[in-house]
Amino acid sequence: QLAPNYTAAFNDLGLAYVGKLQTDTANRAIWLEKAVAAFRKAAELAVNDPGFEQGYPARIEDYIRRLAAQYNTEVPTAP
Repeated sequence: QLAPNYTAAFNDLGLAYVGKLQTDTANRAIWLEKAVAAFRKAAELAVNDPGFEQGYPARIEDYIRRLAAQYNTEVPTAP
């Protein structure tokens, strides 16, 4: 269980899911969905976290789009 307001933890979780996305090809859709959810949670928290730059949320959405394009899939929608 991650601390609910720990931005860096959600960012790092997203990166870990990207690692799984790259190695577990049979479950790419699942790992992409989990990575997107973690990155979006980090982006949401980053707005009030001085440890993250102001442009982080926009950059992470761009990164999500590039990941989806790299794996030839649509970007998972926000819940």
